[in-house]
Amino acid sequence: MPRRPEMAFKYAIYSNEGNRSWIRWSETGDKLLMGSWELLINALNGLGFGATQRTSVMKNFYSYGFKLESDSRSRMLDENGVEWIILQHDHFVRGRPDLLKKIKRRTPPPHDNSSLPL
Repeated sequence: MPRRPEMAFKYAIYSNEGNRSWIRWSETGDKLLMGSWELLINALNGLGFGATQRTSVMKNFYSYGFKLESDSRSRMLDENGVEWIILQHDHFVRGRPDLLKKIKRRTPPPHDNSSLPL
């Protein structure tokens, strides 16, 4: 199991062909396409996560360095009217679970208290 088990669980969800109707890899395998927050939250909770809201899941993605596509492609509608969100991380790539160990949670820089009065 990689150092970041939560990343391994997410990787397994995205790689499961049974989930393709709502979450899948891009054709190139370097981006995630997600079409249902509800199903993602249910899948995460089924693996023991305590996710309840879309915002908390997005904060989690951001805290590990995932990015939304930076242009109008960040959201797209398919032929059924489903809005797909496109996320990307350099070390979250289809067929490369070995890269998961490189994904680290970002920590905020320490506060500099040296300028505070005593």
